Amino acid sequence: MRPDVLRVDRHAQFPWTLRGRALLRMLHVLTHTPIPMATLSKQGSETLRVELLRKTYSFRDNGNVLKNEGDGWKLVKFREGCNASTLLQSIRERESRLSPEFLAYRRAVQSEFPLPVRWKFLHLSNLLDTDVDGIWAHLDDEGIHRDLETLQELNLLRQAAIAAHKGPVEA
Repeated sequence: MRPDVLRVDRHAQFPWTLRGRALLRMLHVLTHTPIPMATLSKQGSETLRVELLRKTYSFRDNGNVLKNEGDGWKLVKFREGCNASTLLQSIRERESRLSPEFLAYRRAVQSEFPLPVRWKFLHLSNLLDTDVDGIWAHLDDEGIHRDLETLQELNLLRQAAIAAHKGPVEA
């Protein structure tokens, strides 16, 4: 097979063969298309910021809402019948049902990990559960340096939040 030809399986979603310039154009589009990002300063001034465990919302004075999940701010697109006030109302409703243990855990995680790397810690916590040494080793390999005692405290807060969510255990 020639290296300048990209063949796609006929059972794939896009069954065609690309050659020469078409192949180069397609590869350029696939690898160099920027993800559209919103700029906070171009969207009016901020009226409210809501920081959740995995994302942050910024409500703007022009009615727009921006969302950051760790990879930059993006403009929130609402479905028909939804707007910024309904989103804020649903967030406040969900927040009112959270346990104090979970809120303490969330505050600790937010203060320890910035949003772009927070997902790594949360993912490792879900996978490795109580293996704090494993979490520490994986984070250290990723260049996220935290001391073991801090991770143990976060794990204790997480276990307390899980226990509060499940409720009392009946014998």
